[in-house]
Amino acid sequence: MRRPIRHALAISALLLGMALTGCGAQATASTAAPTSTTSTMDASSGALLDVPTPSATPVVTFDLLVDTETKTVLGLDCDSLAALTGVESVPGEEDTVAAVLTDPKTWQAHDATTAYADAIAEAAMTETQPIRAALTNMSTDDTAILKLIITHTPAVTEVHLGVGTAP
Repeated sequence: MRRPIRHALAISALLLGMALTGCGAQATASTAAPTSTTSTMDASSGALLDVPTPSATPVVTFDLLVDTETKTVLGLDCDSLAALTGVESVPGEEDTVAAVLTDPKTWQAHDATTAYADAIAEAAMTETQPIRAALTNMSTDDTAILKLIITHTPAVTEVHLGVGTAP
């Protein structure tokens, strides 16, 4: 059952890695009115440009870092975390991001985390320091990720959150 998820995650991670330039590469802010454009800062001139926003929902990609019978480690980069939480910019939004991560519905919507949604949400409630550390690192380091360390046995499921580096 995990093999299709593993292959899909690997392919998604590869495609996303090729398409992304990193969290800190450009400043992006959504326009206040619900329109189909986004204001983007042009790096060379410093001017704001209106760029069409894709109509599709942003894709959340979990990097599969470890997958054994008893342990799964997933990684979320800055862009995937923004897509997961609906918060465009992590700096200054730590409380908002942390609150969204404590909601099991956030995790139930994704195949990679559905089975562990309640345990991940519970860990997010109790492990606020690792979440804050990950968010701080992600705002300054393009390779920083939020790691979900999931230990799963027939008797117990345990989740921890931490900071990691993209593979």
